[in-house]
Amino acid sequence: MAKSIVFIVVLMLAVICFFISFLHWREKGFLLNNTYIFASKQEKEKMNKTPHYRQSAIVFSGLSLVLLLIAIDIILETEWLIWIIRLLEMSFIVWAIGSFIKKFFIDNDK
Repeated sequence: MAKSIVFIVVLMLAVICFFISFLHWREKGFLLNNTYIFASKQEKEKMNKTPHYRQSAIVFSGLSLVLLLIAIDIILETEWLIWIIRLLEMSFIVWAIGSFIKKFFIDNDK
């Protein structure tokens, strides 16, 4: 019983993340990005939101995929799927760090 409840909760989180990523790929909805959230009102008006929507869409797509794989692993109880999940998580962490370095150190030099 508890296993099926956890499965449903994780699956619902995956669907929510997928919906947010779908909206962000279309550049719709509230922009869930720290650069946008902490920007002043004047900066928000002048800001090009496309790269921030893209970055948030990638993050939420990846999170949706990871949560979906976790939900599948809850049901199947495989040994190998958890390694794929960990590999995906690590690759998203590396991508996020690389994206941060590119934005704040490389793009600001131009």
